Amino acid sequence: VTVTVPDRLSSVSVEPLASVTRPTTMVPSSVPGGPPSAPRCPPSCADKRLPNPEVPLLSWRDAAMEHGYAGAAARRESERLSGAADEHLARAQRAKKRADNFAAGAAGEEAVAAAIAPLSAEGWNILHDRVMPMGGNIDHIAVGPGSVVVLDAKAWNGKLEVRGNRLTNGGWSQGKALAKLEAQRDAVRSALVGLIGSEDPVDMALVITTQPDFGPERVGDALVLGIDHLLDGLRFSRTSYSTEEVEAMTVRL
Repeated sequence: VTVTVPDRLSSVSVEPLASVTRPTTMVPSSVPGGPPSAPRCPPSCADKRLPNPEVPLLSWRDAAMEHGYAGAAARRESERLSGAADEHLARAQRAKKRADNFAAGAAGEEAVAAAIAPLSAEGWNILHDRVMPMGGNIDHIAVGPGSVVVLDAKAWNGKLEVRGNRLTNGGWSQGKALAKLEAQRDAVRSALVGLIGSEDPVDMALVITTQPDFGPERVGDALVLGIDHLLDGLRFSRTSYSTEEVEAMTVRL
């Protein structure tokens, strides 16, 4: 409809009322039987705390609770915690076993230190718990007039047997222990280069602290003997180092 108004007013176009779109204030639920959807908020009520009209609401069917049985959730949690407790207990038991082994090893090293202490009055110097450059440690090094001896204390309780160049403890080969001792002996010899000749002795021995009467037995270059035989084994002289040489080697080591 066009209306012309005099007195210099411009013509104004007015659309029919039927074509004007009114804002919708309520949208029916898309799910039969469900709750009505949230009202859409026109700009005039944007500051009202109404649900976001762009986020659809769950239908009753979507919100249905999962079926279960009595005690199910508590039972699952109990089983989870029980499994965690078992794992921690197993770790604690392994740690306790390692701690006991180290304690036995420490007691064995202390026993060896006490057994060879009398050698100090015979011109020997005794070194304990020496750290090697490549890592690891040497339990004891006895430096004396008759030799330089690397000692490794072992608290073994199995039956010890020597067959040729093979040592077993409770039926298990101890080749790794002998190889470790040999590496320690070689490290000591390398440290003494320039102080001793290539033919001068650097000996090595496994000292069994828990079987004091064992041996002595020779396995390759290593002596294997119970702690009660240790003093006699060390007093056996293979050379004759002077007091000055003993002191120089002790300082080097």
